[in-house]
Amino acid sequence: MFAFYSVSVFIPGYMIKLGAAPATVRDVTLLFALVLAVTFLVFGWYSDRLGRKLSIVLPMLLSLIGFYGIYISKDAAFPGSLWIWPLFAWYLVWGVGQVAAGMFGAWFSELYPVELRSSAVSTIYMIGRGIGSFAPYVVPLIAAQTGGNLLNGMMIGGLAAVICLVAALLLPETAGRNFAVIEAKAR
Repeated sequence: MFAFYSVSVFIPGYMIKLGAAPATVRDVTLLFALVLAVTFLVFGWYSDRLGRKLSIVLPMLLSLIGFYGIYISKDAAFPGSLWIWPLFAWYLVWGVGQVAAGMFGAWFSELYPVELRSSAVSTIYMIGRGIGSFAPYVVPLIAAQTGGNLLNGMMIGGLAAVICLVAALLLPETAGRNFAVIEAKAR
């Protein structure tokens, strides 16, 4: 959540600063939402077919690549078209990587016994949202400490993405695990 809020809250204003009109930022937002909606479905299918771990590790790697791309595109003024604007392209790559957050739900629910499942997943998500809610405060502070460039502050989300990636690598794979206890309790 911290990685997501560190960029998504600030990128529209940053795009305007680089010369994009508000209508262009609206188009970016709509295209971003469409791409992510499709990506959630693709990675959800992937998660069910090939495993939870890779369905989070691969998007997080894309997210980190996206962070890097956004950073190297930080001074790329809006050229008049979204399709040739490197910042837009890297923002989409970063966004595709952010779908990992949605994949954690299925994985977390498979890590806990039935009796704790709902409480555990809800608690983890609420802690994540709580930590993520600090991003809109932390990003400007870091930007001020690093020369006043807002994009420098946004890059703190990359650290959160690395932590998420490490956590995903440490958690056990649950795909293919037998959940017979669920069927037994339902009857």
